[in-house]
Amino acid sequence: MKVPTKTWFVILLILLVEQVSGQEWELWPQIEVKGKATENLTWKLVPECRITGSNAELYQGWLEARLDWKASPWLILSPYYRFTTNLKGDIWQSEYRPILAATLSHGFQGVQVDFRNRIEYRMFESTNTWRYRARITTKLPPFGKLNLSPYLGDEVFYDMEIDRLNKNWVIM
Repeated sequence: MKVPTKTWFVILLILLVEQVSGQEWELWPQIEVKGKATENLTWKLVPECRITGSNAELYQGWLEARLDWKASPWLILSPYYRFTTNLKGDIWQSEYRPILAATLSHGFQGVQVDFRNRIEYRMFESTNTWRYRARITTKLPPFGKLNLSPYLGDEVFYDMEIDRLNKNWVIM
């Protein structure tokens, strides 16, 4: 069986990042199944899992059912529902999460800028809570033989139960 060059490139890049960083790494494989319901309405089913560490431990997984409505060329409204399982110590914890997102988009000289606002109602076995997430992402146009599209972003998480920002992710 011949492994495509792009696959080897990704594998080598992951191994290099792990060795150079000296920190934990994470792999977030995702499959997206989607189709058009109407001209401006797309449905999606998205399973994802998250794996971390040198022993490749699975620590999170989810299944998401979603609608994306292109309300205008610069605005997408997305109601969706996500069922998540998280490993907490040795116990898997379930979470049920209805979500509403609004994404503002703008392109300028080939650079795409997206600003997503998302409100989540997080339902656990013992408690429920609200969370707001704001993410800005800047993506350059694809280039080279591998058709790479570099991007940079930042996402902040505001937990309404404790009334403060509690996470900030830099995205590369």
